[in-house]
Amino acid sequence: MAADDVALQVTKALHQLHHGNAEQRRLAQAWLLRVQSSDEGWSVAERLLSPAQTLEAQHFGACVLHNKVSKQWMRVDPAHYDVLKNTLMSYTLSAVRGSARVVRVRLAVTLAALMLQLGPDEWPDALDDVLGGFASVSATAEGQEALLTVMTVLPEEFAAASMDVVRNAAARTHLRSMAAKVFEVVLQATTTEGVAVSTAANAFKCLDAWIVFGVDYEDVWPVVSSAFRYLGSRDAPADAAGAATDAICTMFASPRLQSDAANRKNEPEVLALLIAVADLLRGGGGGGAGPCGDFAAAIAAGDEEGCEAVARIVVTLAEEHSGVLLRALTRAVCSDGGGASMARAVQAEAAAVCVVDALVALSGFAGQFPVDETVSERVIAGRNVWYLLQEAALAFEQDAVPAGAEGEWKALTRRLFGGALQALRRKCVYPPDGGANWDAEERAQFKEYRTLCTDSMLYCFMVLRGAGLDALCAGLEDAMAAMTSASSAEAPGAPAAAAAAAWCEVESWLYALRAVTEGMVEADAVFVPRIFNVLGGGTLPT
Repeated sequence: MAADDVALQVTKALHQLHHGNAEQRRLAQAWLLRVQSSDEGWSVAERLLSPAQTLEAQHFGACVLHNKVSKQWMRVDPAHYDVLKNTLMSYTLSAVRGSARVVRVRLAVTLAALMLQLGPDEWPDALDDVLGGFASVSATAEGQEALLTVMTVLPEEFAAASMDVVRNAAARTHLRSMAAKVFEVVLQATTTEGVAVSTAANAFKCLDAWIVFGVDYEDVWPVVSSAFRYLGSRDAPADAAGAATDAICTMFASPRLQSDAANRKNEPEVLALLIAVADLLRGGGGGGAGPCGDFAAAIAAGDEEGCEAVARIVVTLAEEHSGVLLRALTRAVCSDGGGASMARAVQAEAAAVCVVDALVALSGFAGQFPVDETVSERVIAGRNVWYLLQEAALAFEQDAVPAGAEGEWKALTRRLFGGALQALRRKCVYPPDGGANWDAEERAQFKEYRTLCTDSMLYCFMVLRGAGLDALCAGLEDAMAAMTSASSAEAPGAPAAAAAAAWCEVESWLYALRAVTEGMVEADAVFVPRIFNVLGGGTLPT
């Protein structure tokens, strides 16, 4: 059957696939799959990509080409490589000028797959050729999206490809040689004034994909810096801000930046990111009311949406680099104690203080969980930041606190873990009506949340020890006194709202004390008489 006739049959089969009954859809899908894998699929795809065809037909033609390139590459005659390069580039550029987005994107993905298949031997200047080809459409949002799609998919196609060891190594080296030019395009797309929101979002998605692939810090840092500046800008739209946040969080989790007390070779890079996060928290990078433009104001106003992006970044930083964060707090990142190194250590210490204050603020985010806010859960869910920081703090206390600096260390832990303990306790307080208006799901969420707070308060106590128990006992004493005062001041027959609220406070202090009992040792028994004395002197409800 001639290619024109097959193309006509494809359009009919596609109509049945989308609009026919179950049996017609089954038969149409089976036949279309046979066409896709047949040798005549190449010429059929050419007919289907004509602008005169329906959207479904054009998209199917693009899918046929992608299947041929990505899954049936061994059946392609090497003599046709140059023709295939030129033809696919032409199809993609034509789609940019006049086809629907779904067709443009599929052809861009196919072009990326072809670049990977041909590799450094058959197409050594692939990226240069693609950039040159797209120059004629680079001023349009459609052209920018297609180009960024090609560059985004390259590392993704590499990750999904099945290659032998030698070819995999060659392909990886080839891709790494492209990284600098890719980042130039991404940087231009994220810093050019007036760029479309979709273009900026696609650029940050491209950045994210290449960080996952694995690139050198020196190559990617200028683009990551632009992501921080973008988040701090006054008018950063939500879609692009979300993509920038994803890229930054991926950077923190990159295996190339992992470091610990024994292997600290990547610590300077992590510190640069830490300082960038602190600048973001302080309103740097443009200031204003962007998604991270004024974190302090968002916290004070209980603006959960305004804190979401920065919460993800701060929590990911603490999860991935808790040891660096703790060492920065004590200037232990300074290697030689003099000159530029000491100045950098002081800068890192100030940044670390800013970050841990943000963690405490997020842990005690204003509002009742889960009916008013859910952002506070991000700190204690999953890997639990307070557990990771506790582990780092205990290890640091045992091995790295210098002689004579114990007092400074204790003050530091009281600021960090003491603040977190108080914030977590506040988040455990029930509303005065006991959540009478909550539904079953909200009750279950709060119960689970209190359990997370229990674990987190225990982690904080394991660092604070006596200072933590002293703070909890003092809080219980004040709460018991307030409850006694509220109960005695209540007018006969009046609603017991004040007494109920006071009791909820007392219950939360008792809950916190119960949370830390698992970590208590014999030396902590000196606080037990104080606790019983407080309880015996108060008036508990019956």
